[in-house]
Amino acid sequence: MALSFPRIEEAIEACAKHLDAAGARNTEIEAYLTRYLVTLMYAEFETHVLKVLFERGEQVGDPHVASFVRAASQKLVRGLKISDLSGLLASFHVDCKSKFTSRVTSTPAHAAYDNIVVNRHVTAHGPGATLTFVELEAAYTASLEILEAFREALNP
Repeated sequence: MALSFPRIEEAIEACAKHLDAAGARNTEIEAYLTRYLVTLMYAEFETHVLKVLFERGEQVGDPHVASFVRAASQKLVRGLKISDLSGLLASFHVDCKSKFTSRVTSTPAHAAYDNIVVNRHVTAHGPGATLTFVELEAAYTASLEILEAFREALNP
């Protein structure tokens, strides 16, 4: 099953339609919509990472362990950089981290994912993302590989 985020994909489609209908490609409006989308992507990615962690905790079959994993995950997930994801995986087992890093390090997906994470940070804490709408669309598609690799590394 291919990973998808309907909320993101619907927003990309709606923004693209608006930009095309308004003739607003390569304008300040495109920049604003792109900044919104990069923030939405980050939020959806964070929700996904938490969901994967929660589901892994539930696999143990012990409601107390599942509750602990849920509470700990909400405290531990503070960033979504590749190094942050690797650190979370290492908390489960070094093999999880190794499986993840060997699959994603220095790949096009890694660069695309980092582009989203960095631009979200610049949007939230600085002058705003510098990605174009087209670049963000491509980065979104490529970055799904990172989230799939995270899930697979956690669920041997």
